[in-house]
Amino acid sequence: MLSAVNCEGLALYNVALNRPAYQSSVFRDSHGKYLAGLANDGNRRTAVVNVDNGTAQCSRSVAGTNPWWTVDIGRPTTVVVVNLINVQDADKGNSVHQRWKWVIVRDP
Repeated sequence: MLSAVNCEGLALYNVALNRPAYQSSVFRDSHGKYLAGLANDGNRRTAVVNVDNGTAQCSRSVAGTNPWWTVDIGRPTTVVVVNLINVQDADKGNSVHQRWKWVIVRDP
């Protein structure tokens, strides 16, 4: 979640919510496509697959060198908080520390 502020410094809204998102590649499996927009659709569940209908509910790229994800918030905005929620897949031996090791938040 990216939180914008007004002149008084009060958080107003999630500026990334349902905005156009892009990623370096799209992972696909029997549950569907793990599209970039699934990362900022407002769903805060951490399971990779929706238990109700068996579809992908998180963004995921194909393993590779320098994967990236970006969101177009549409206009210059002061962002004061960036919340990243990790997927819940510890059963696959994935380390949260390794996954977030190279996260960079920047202004293009």
